[in-house]
Amino acid sequence: MKKVIVITGGSDGLGKSVAKELSDNDVIILARDYDKLEKAAEELDCDFMTCDVTNPDNIEKTIKSILDNNDADCAGSVDHEGVTLIDGIADGKIRY
Repeated sequence: MKKVIVITGGSDGLGKSVAKELSDNDVIILARDYDKLEKAAEELDCDFMTCDVTNPDNIEKTIKSILDNNDADCAGSVDHEGVTLIDGIADGKIRY
């Protein structure tokens, strides 16, 4: 089972910079703007998914989709959007 690193706010700024630094790993970037995400993912050669991290239901669906579709465990998360995902990924609950 592969390990993925989930990065919120990965379409630009600090999130994108962190994704670039971690690009030797299986990185998946998240953000709300599909066009910016697609462009960033192309530049970084990584996967991406749109996600509104202000919506707990959207976060849960996105994380579940990432883990299920990639047959993966989460190696970690880098959270730039004011939401801590790592506890939620670890035990199925989202904590702010």
